[in-house]
Amino acid sequence: MRTLILSIAFIATATFTTYAQDFNEEQFLQQSKEAFQFDGADVLLLGTWHMGYTSDANKSSYDASLPQRRDEIAELAVQLASQFKPTKILVEVTPEEQQTMDSLYAAYLKNPKKISTYHGEVGLLAFQIARASGATLHAIDHKMGYDYNSIAQLAAATGNTIMQDYYGQLMPVLGQAQQLEKTASTKQLYRFTNTPEYLSFLKNVNADLMTYVNTDDNFEGADTAADFYKRNLRIFANINRLEITPEDRVLVLNGGAHVAFFHEFMKNSPRYNVVDAQEFLRD
Repeated sequence: MRTLILSIAFIATATFTTYAQDFNEEQFLQQSKEAFQFDGADVLLLGTWHMGYTSDANKSSYDASLPQRRDEIAELAVQLASQFKPTKILVEVTPEEQQTMDSLYAAYLKNPKKISTYHGEVGLLAFQIARASGATLHAIDHKMGYDYNSIAQLAAATGNTIMQDYYGQLMPVLGQAQQLEKTASTKQLYRFTNTPEYLSFLKNVNADLMTYVNTDDNFEGADTAADFYKRNLRIFANINRLEITPEDRVLVLNGGAHVAFFHEFMKNSPRYNVVDAQEFLRD
């Protein structure tokens, strides 16, 4: 019996030794890297502020009705259309409104001199990009509510200062950003609102920071954050319903907080290849 056990142990050791000798770690890591490279559609994620009415708590002072702003928007639309060449444009409109959007876009095509203000940046920017590029427009939004006020009140009641401290450190630059809404060009504003730092900020204040505000044995903040995650996952599901091929070039024009989440979702997806938005926002 002892001889049999020793024989088995010898075979196992010999097998492992052979495998270890044959195993090329560098080659395996390269093969692994190549295996996880998928042929996905190029996607330009463009986070935007809302140029018209919005129910968002923080509203922009950017005035899209000014002639100078209209000229800047038109110039940006031509630049994105000619440089990125989108085939599909995904906008923050619910799928239930797709037919209405199609009808208004058709009317705009008949008389492009009459600028559309439908859903703010959708009519003002997306319609112009679609006209210049021939891209189709797709409604992907999903509406949900979340109770931020109760979390702020809970933080105050429990003496939780994490959210307050976070804002306190960022206040100087956020104050400057508000001034830029009136003085910077439209392209400059898009460059700022699509930096990794600003997108991270939007993700934090709309979701992740809430997870620090909970009472003992409860998850008030985490559950509120989960609602915002859920909405963005549902919007992402709407994106995934679309027939998108590797040959497509997809421009996603959505609020910056949504775009911050899409960066995370699409980074792990075999279907999409996210390009650098800054490359298409240069002067």
